[in-house]
Amino acid sequence: MSSYQTRTSSKALSQPNYRKLAGVDSETPKPRRTAEEIRLARQEAEEKRKLVEEAQVAEDATKRALIQRIAELENQLAREDVAMDSPRHTPTNGVLVEHKAPTKVPKKARVHRGDVDAAREALAKAPAKRSHGHVQAASLPRGKENRPPGPEAALQVRKRKTASDGADAGQSAIKKSKPAHPSGVRKTWSGPATSSPKTVLSTPVPSAPTGILVSVSADDGEDIGEDEESPEVQTGTRHTSQGIVSVVHGVNSDGAALHTSARATAAVQRSNGSRKFTNDDLPIPRARLSQWRDILIPRYLQAIGDFGGNPWNLTGLNLVGILQDLWDEIFPEHPVMVAPREAVFCLAQQKIYEWRTNIARAGLEAVEAFMLDEFMFRTADERGEYVRYALGPGLPFRYKVIEQGREAGERLSGPYQSPYLLRTLGTHYMASRKTALSMVYPYAALALCVVAVERALRRWESGTFSSDGLLKFSHDNYSMATTHHLSAIINLKERTWTDITVEADTYAYCTDLALPGSAGDDGNQENAEDERMAIVEDSDEDEE
Repeated sequence: MSSYQTRTSSKALSQPNYRKLAGVDSETPKPRRTAEEIRLARQEAEEKRKLVEEAQVAEDATKRALIQRIAELENQLAREDVAMDSPRHTPTNGVLVEHKAPTKVPKKARVHRGDVDAAREALAKAPAKRSHGHVQAASLPRGKENRPPGPEAALQVRKRKTASDGADAGQSAIKKSKPAHPSGVRKTWSGPATSSPKTVLSTPVPSAPTGILVSVSADDGEDIGEDEESPEVQTGTRHTSQGIVSVVHGVNSDGAALHTSARATAAVQRSNGSRKFTNDDLPIPRARLSQWRDILIPRYLQAIGDFGGNPWNLTGLNLVGILQDLWDEIFPEHPVMVAPREAVFCLAQQKIYEWRTNIARAGLEAVEAFMLDEFMFRTADERGEYVRYALGPGLPFRYKVIEQGREAGERLSGPYQSPYLLRTLGTHYMASRKTALSMVYPYAALALCVVAVERALRRWESGTFSSDGLLKFSHDNYSMATTHHLSAIINLKERTWTDITVEADTYAYCTDLALPGSAGDDGNQENAEDERMAIVEDSDEDEE
């Protein structure tokens, strides 16, 4: 036997602990799994993995839902804060959102002299050992219904500080101190500057209805008619507003003129509880007002004019969002949250009203210049005949060229390119700093200009300028006509839009003309819906 022998077994493998760690519990080897067992094991592992993934997806969805709910609650709280800061009143076209009224806490009845005397009489009739705590509250008279009628009652309710009153003063309840900042009032708010007590005049304020106005409609207000001027209230005279008579004082007790500073009178309180803002209320320095006037407002009006809906009803536009984006871009160093009933939003809305009024005035001036052209018309009869034709079937006043042919009959070309219509549209281009290079077409602005020109032409139906029985340029009178014109404008070809924008850009800086009479409106809308909703465009062959 050789001295070199191979060990028959490993000492390590013979250790029981090692065999257990290796998964070998018996001497016999573990049988190998079949292919079917391996497939089932893999299938079970795949199912477990899918269950884990589904559970993870469900958990992620739950987290996202919670985050979204938290964001909604935060937005709701922010809107409630804005609503609390806003004056509670309802304009003409506003939408009233009803909120649950807070629970009213019953107020304690006011103690008068009659109550004190009755309590003393009750104490005098009571036994000597009874204290104030034994007197029942039901035995004490409360309210005006328990006062004796006549002059004696008036004497009993007079408030006089006497020795007997001083004796009971120590027993009265201590009044709760007023908070430094009442709820619903911003911490940065400061009261208006007060004048001398001799010039203070208290007037009753009409109560506001319940609910909070959250509407941001552009119709929340009234357009200023081009012939209407705000009456100036003279100092020292009686002024009546909604049944409330007040006196305007011009000089205080020291002889100095009141309201010498524009900022001191920036926000004027209206009789209906709302505030009338001025540029001094904007949260920017005076040196930056030119950017507000020459950059932000023109771009805001450009967005309104490019709107594809009725310019009288802008509920389809997020006006607050548009203003917020413009403000953040132009005034990044003066952050502000744009909200309804605040200075930024209210002043921007006023610019929309002025924009519509200026378009109405431009239509009057453009039509007047056309009518007074001696090369076009020599007599009033010729002007009247033209107006009746221009407002007739097909509304030819919208076209640039009107041709006559024996065989083809009348032929219209150049839709929405009449000289007075393009000049009116140029007013919008000047107000919004819009150019012909813009890739967005002014749908709403053109529709408003067509209505303004049609309204102006009706003033010349007799051949001379007349404003008898005319209504003003407003939503109630011309919103429907604007919608009908808009249905044809939004379907114009791109080539037609190119001609319109190029021509309107040349009219953007025309000089204004004086009007021969006051500005009014015409309510004559007889069966013109179908005519306004149809337009004849130039064919492609005409261009060639």
